[in-house]
This record gives sequence, C-alpha cells and structure tokens, in this order.
Amino acid sequence: MLHDAASPADAVALVFGSDIAIAASRSVSGGDINRARLLTLSDGREVFLKENRADLAGMFVAEAAGLDALAAVAAESSAPPVPRPLACGSDGRSSFLMMEALENGRSADGAAFGRALAGLHREGRSDT
Repeated sequence: MLHDAASPADAVALVFGSDIAIAASRSVSGGDINRARLLTLSDGREVFLKENRADLAGMFVAEAAGLDALAAVAAESSAPPVPRPLACGSDGRSSFLMMEALENGRSADGAAFGRALAGLHREGRSDT
C-alpha cells in the first residue's frame, strides 16, 4: 500500500508507526534528476528518498506504480530485486517518493544481471 503523506517525516510515521522517526539523513547518488537521500530511522532501518519540485508529484506516483508492476514480475522470476514504494506526497514546495532501500553491490556476472534486468522491464511493460 502506497501511503500519501505531507512530508517524509509524516511518511515515516504512517509507514512504520508514530514511535519511529528520522534519525539521520545523508545525500546519496541514484536519484537521477531528483535529489536522493538515505534516511536512517530511529530503529536503525534505512529508506531511500527521492525529492523534487512540488509540481512533479505525479512523476513519483507514476514511478511507484511502475515499481509495483516490476515487483510483480520479479516475484515470479529470478529477476533483480525491485525496491518497494512506501509513500509519496508533497508539502507544497517539494514532492517525494520514499521507498525501500536496497543494498548496493555488484553482480558476479554483469552480463547475466543485464539480461535479467532487461527481461524484467520487458515483462513488466504494459502496452495498454
């Protein structure tokens, strides 16, 4: 379930409970055209946050839907992991998408990983 929240702090409370808060935040790569941060929560868990202008909130809703579609395909194959979208929203100045943080790493077989990733996107594509 994708939660709609007014801020990343509100999103954390909605997803993890009101006793969990953002304990630390650091900028990371991986946001493409967005600002990206790794949030460490008060219980030690981490989540990935992408932020951009408020008028781009729809982009994050669409990205969350795309991630859900890819995850459905990945669950039935040996595809690479797909981060689970947790919440999105806007405070009027900026919009955000909060998702599960995946561990960084390298595949032992880059070519096989590339084929699996291409297959995931090919199977997850909708022509409707």
